[in-house]
Amino acid sequence: MADLGKLLIDRLRDEEVLFPEISARLVGYMAWPNDVGARTAWLKVHRKSASETSLSVKSDQPHRIVETEALKEFYKRMVPIQRRWGRVADILHHHFDLSQGRHQMRRGGASLGKAIHVVASNATSVGTGTAKLWEAWKAYKDVAHLVTAAILITAEAKERGLSDLQIQPVRIVMLVSELVLGVAMSFERYGLEADVHGREEPLFDPNALWRIPENIGIAPIDPPTRRIRASDVKLLNARRAGHRGKGRRGLKATPVSG
Repeated sequence: MADLGKLLIDRLRDEEVLFPEISARLVGYMAWPNDVGARTAWLKVHRKSASETSLSVKSDQPHRIVETEALKEFYKRMVPIQRRWGRVADILHHHFDLSQGRHQMRRGGASLGKAIHVVASNATSVGTGTAKLWEAWKAYKDVAHLVTAAILITAEAKERGLSDLQIQPVRIVMLVSELVLGVAMSFERYGLEADVHGREEPLFDPNALWRIPENIGIAPIDPPTRRIRASDVKLLNARRAGHRGKGRRGLKATPVSG
C-alpha cells in the first residue's frame, strides 16, 4: 500500500485478481446486501466463468478477469446498481466532510438530511432528487462504507491517468479488494462512532452493518477530507432544519452561520 499509484496501475492494467473468491463475495454483498438469491446467482456465474476459462477461483495464484457472455450479462445488470452506489457514496462522504469540518454545529452538526440536501441541490442527473437519494441510502446503507470506498478509489484511479481502462467500481472491487476494504474500514469506524443529529443510535446500525473482520490483516486507510464549498454552506444555512429540505406552510427559515 506504500505506492498507491503503482498498485492501481499494475492491477488494473494487468487485470490481475489476487483474491478472486473474496473479491467476488464482496461484490455480491455490495450489489445485493438484502438479496441472498441474487448473491448466490452472481457467485455461481462468476465461478462458472472462471471454470470455462480454465481459471480456478480456489487457487492461491492470481488470475486475470476474462469475461464470458454470462458474466458480461451480469455486469450489465450492475450498471444501475453502480449508479446508486455513486449516490450513496456522495451522501456518506458529504456527511464525513461536514463532520470533519465541524460545519453546522449550531444545528446539531452533520446529519443525513444535510448531506442529502447538499447532494440533491448540486446534482443534475436523473434520479438524484431528495426522495431518490433517501431511497438509495435505505437500500445500501448497510454496505455504504464499502460502496463509498469503491467509488473513491475509482475516482482516484481516473485521476492517476487510468481513464483509458474500464474503470468501474465493480472492477475496482474485483482487482483491488484489499484496498477497498482498507478504506472501508475507516468509513465503517466513522459511521459507527459519528454523532447523529436528533438520534441516539450511530449513523450505521451495528446489528445490520456488513462488518469487516478485524483479523484480516489489513490496516485502515484514512479517506481524504474535502472542504465544503462556500455555496454549500450557504445552502445549509438557508435550509429548514429537521424537514429534509421540505418547508412547512407558514414557517420561515432563519439563517444560522455554520
